[in-house]
Amino acid sequence: MEIARKIQRRTANRGSLTAGQTAAPAVNPKNAFTIIEVLVVVVIIGILSGLAYASLADMIFSNRAKETAHVIRSFTERALTDAKRQNQQVKIELKNNTIIATMNGTVVANETLGSGYKPEPGMSIGGINTSFNDGVLSEFRIGLSGISGQGYFAACDTRKYCGGAVKSAGENGFKAYIRKGGNATWEAL
Repeated sequence: MEIARKIQRRTANRGSLTAGQTAAPAVNPKNAFTIIEVLVVVVIIGILSGLAYASLADMIFSNRAKETAHVIRSFTERALTDAKRQNQQVKIELKNNTIIATMNGTVVANETLGSGYKPEPGMSIGGINTSFNDGVLSEFRIGLSGISGQGYFAACDTRKYCGGAVKSAGENGFKAYIRKGGNATWEAL
């Protein structure tokens, strides 16, 4: 009973609306946005998002190519070092998306490249045109690399972002290189 009296008192104090009055205050049109202003903001946000996506995609593909180049370079150096330690020759080759080291016909090490990377012959990296992708045999010699001469291992994805390792004639080791797209030049890392 007491609750009903409190509710009655509260509603009685409020009063009722008369003709011409509204329950909420009117919105001043000068304080609101027009549909054109809202559409302009949406278009600007869309353009900025598109630019950010393109830049982000390029960065992701470039980093995958760098990872591939470093994997190939470090694998070849490690395989050559292991072969020297064991006084063996090693054959290193790039098949499908795997780099493989073989001693005496037995696979002693292999490493899978990043998703979508496959061997890419017929290129020129740093002025070197000889591909080692089909296999190269090490020799017994002093220095880090047991491979004489020059050549490269290279793998590319479907967008032609490539990672590779290059052995120059005057160098003892391999250098990592990347290419960002089909028409881009090779960059040393």
